[in-house]
Amino acid sequence: MKKYILISILLIITSTLSAQSIVVNEYFNGFVQKREFVELLVIQNNLDLRGMQIRDFSAGGSPQNPLFFTYNSYWNNLPSGLLILITLDTTLFIQDTNKSDFSICIKFNSQDTTYIRGTIFNIANASDAVQIRTIDTTHIHGLSHGTANQNSLPMPKAHYSGALSGGALVGGASLHFTKPTIMTLSDFADNNNLAVDTNYGGTPGLPNDSAGNLQYILLLRQSSGIIKNSSVPENFQLYQNYPNPFNPNTNIRFSIPETGLVSLKLYDILGKELYNLYEGNLSPGIYSINFNAGNLTSGTYFYHLKFINQKGFLLSDVKKLVLIK
Repeated sequence: MKKYILISILLIITSTLSAQSIVVNEYFNGFVQKREFVELLVIQNNLDLRGMQIRDFSAGGSPQNPLFFTYNSYWNNLPSGLLILITLDTTLFIQDTNKSDFSICIKFNSQDTTYIRGTIFNIANASDAVQIRTIDTTHIHGLSHGTANQNSLPMPKAHYSGALSGGALVGGASLHFTKPTIMTLSDFADNNNLAVDTNYGGTPGLPNDSAGNLQYILLLRQSSGIIKNSSVPENFQLYQNYPNPFNPNTNIRFSIPETGLVSLKLYDILGKELYNLYEGNLSPGIYSINFNAGNLTSGTYFYHLKFINQKGFLLSDVKKLVLIK
């Protein structure tokens, strides 16, 4: 039998859950070949990046002049799960502005200010910090490493305590952001589990690993495909997925009667969270998400929908789905 939970929640919680619209996913200090790059990961679907800034710090911890995203309409309506690679390299990378494959590469050229302008970053080996900021210079997220930049960035951030190792063959090392869960993006601690130093050239334009970062990015890309029906429902409702049983794709539909924060998650039979299918504010409507369970084994799973309206009240519902391979 369907159950609804109606409770009052502090509005500060809703702002915390969706605090990060974009994160610094990786950076690389190519100190030999000058192949520095910064890679950003879009969290918020339909993100408007125009006027936002990338700022790095010196090896001694001093903030440097920022790099700006231009007001070109290209930076509007960015899909969640998009990897944005910005590089100083002049030979290794090819500029790629096609957003349809969720990965783009923008090469810095002071003579061409179509996409970015300002001061390019210069990642130091011993210590550095890179942050993404809003148009009004509000900190969104960052990565840092080394003692001198331990406290350069406010939370949320991920920090690696040592210098980047680097390697003679690649001329540098990358720093990875590995946090896999959107719900805890605002709850960082300075520890090496969130930022990983490598002794190779990093993974520019690709997920950082085959576990947490990859799964997180895939979930973001699935949620970017959420479809809204034109009709406005009268009630909050979570529908049974179709088809069910399924292999490996199924559609999950839900309706919300007013604007609010929506969270849709998938759990295993033991209650372990497996996927965050969608997280964000939505207007009234009926929505559909196509879920691909290709990485899961056959079995019974549960999807849980939570909705918090603008007055801070929560509605919740859970349904079962069955995967048969």
